[in-house]
Amino acid sequence: MQTENNITTNQWLEYSKQLYEQESEKVPPPNIMVKDTLFTNEDIMQEFKKLATDFKKDFDMVPRSKMWNRLEELGVPAHYRATIHRLYEQEKDKIKTHAGLSEGFKSDIGVKQGCPISPTLFGLYIDELEDWINKFRGMATIAQLRCAKVSSLHVPQANRSGFSNGRIAVDFKGSFSSTSLFCKGNHIDATGRGLNVSRIKCTLAEQEPKVEKKTLLHELYEQQGQSPWYDNLRRPVSDLKPLIESGVRGITSNPTIFEKAIISSDAYDAQFRQLINGGKEIEDTYWELVIKDIQDACELFEPIYDQTGGADGYVSVEVSPRLALETEQTIEAAKWLHKRVNHRNVYIKIPATAECIPSIKKVISLGISVNVTLIFSLPRYEAVIDAYLEGLESCEAKDLSKVTSVASFFVSRVDTLIDKRLEKIGTEAALALRGKAATAQAALAYKLYQEKFSGPRWEALEKKGARKQRVLWASTSVKNPAYPDTLYVNPLIGPDSVTTMPDQALQAFMDHGTVSRTIDANFEEAEKIYDAIRKTGIDWDEVGSLLELEGVESFKKSFDSLLSSLGEKANSLKSKS
Repeated sequence: MQTENNITTNQWLEYSKQLYEQESEKVPPPNIMVKDTLFTNEDIMQEFKKLATDFKKDFDMVPRSKMWNRLEELGVPAHYRATIHRLYEQEKDKIKTHAGLSEGFKSDIGVKQGCPISPTLFGLYIDELEDWINKFRGMATIAQLRCAKVSSLHVPQANRSGFSNGRIAVDFKGSFSSTSLFCKGNHIDATGRGLNVSRIKCTLAEQEPKVEKKTLLHELYEQQGQSPWYDNLRRPVSDLKPLIESGVRGITSNPTIFEKAIISSDAYDAQFRQLINGGKEIEDTYWELVIKDIQDACELFEPIYDQTGGADGYVSVEVSPRLALETEQTIEAAKWLHKRVNHRNVYIKIPATAECIPSIKKVISLGISVNVTLIFSLPRYEAVIDAYLEGLESCEAKDLSKVTSVASFFVSRVDTLIDKRLEKIGTEAALALRGKAATAQAALAYKLYQEKFSGPRWEALEKKGARKQRVLWASTSVKNPAYPDTLYVNPLIGPDSVTTMPDQALQAFMDHGTVSRTIDANFEEAEKIYDAIRKTGIDWDEVGSLLELEGVESFKKSFDSLLSSLGEKANSLKSKS
């Protein structure tokens, strides 16, 4: 650890000289020392943005993911970033208690004291600190600190207290800490006139908590225990932030989504050009583009993952659709992809083909979390659940809570196919069943979920920390314009489940969705509809098999089409060089 520290320090200090020349207003010189809480008034007033200032010990409320993003924005080489990331991953925090120091625990926030490169890395947080100050300006702001939109520090009348001869002590109570500012009078100006102390102690206090605007997505999770996810991913990934604030708690992707994102946008061009010029093959280039998006999205959703103890905040990425019928290759691809993404909150998507059911079991047993996709029938869903349970039972991990899974049960495509067959049958009874097949089968899938995740077998796993494999409703956009645009969301609400929605379905639900537990409201009615469809001569198993085949072929087509387009683009670049 110490050797790696020393090597990284030398490399980083050399590289940071270049960064400082380019970012002199944001990054401190590499040899600057971090001061601990106490700073001269002149330092604070005149050199604020250049100092590695320790407001709030260890900056322990700032997500460390911001450091990784900032390093990448500055163009720090990937191998430096990986080494720095590894150093921090190995660190453990301790806190002071009445009994002394606590046991060490992992943390994903704060620049750690004692790390030899921390003084330089700390400078990457200066902009974040500025944002914090702006956020809290209603409680206390600081005069002319070269920070945009910051005015002056005022002592609100209601909070003035502690007057003594020549100075006042002002305490702002916040959920982070109390803030003590010692000054003369009730205003500090840029020159520090009127101060009768040479040094000032500053820590950061929070203003009154920001009032979060509640949406139906928040209500869906808080009232009904269903997690709303977003079924889309494209650059810039930062565009997801407003959706997260609106209540989105995870994200799904697939080859078709990436085909649309990469082909229709120039946001990937710079990285693509760099990879091709570096000699990467086309398929390798594809994975580099995709993995970058997945990693960035994982970092955005990590706070949700942490807040829920690993129950939510996941980002899903699919193995190559070319492997849908290959058991062993799928296992190896899942292991490789999980290692490359290297984030705790990534789900590796594996299709629920007969060939990949053993793959799912094996990957789960290795401690890798899985999103099982392309489920279209009840028998196949039961096989998926069994693969998950068997994987947990053979998992060597002592704490099974770290291994989670969702089972993506596709909805709207079922109605699309069965409706066509009902219309072909043409009887009044058959036509009356249109638009009911998908939600009826989904309700019975939820009933199966409740049955399988109860009883002695499940209870034995639960004692080891195992989590239920949540059912995830996928393909929730309405294909038939005659149907309500929330048809595949409103009727499928229930606890311990996920609904992933593309733009159309998401906006429709946020605008006029209904938050109510519906999925298990009437299993008897769902069974009647399921049986009625079967009695028309429609074979549910055959429908499921056909939809699975179409799903696999559709993803393969998107994957192959994208690789072909990337190949043409690469040839065009080479011809111009």
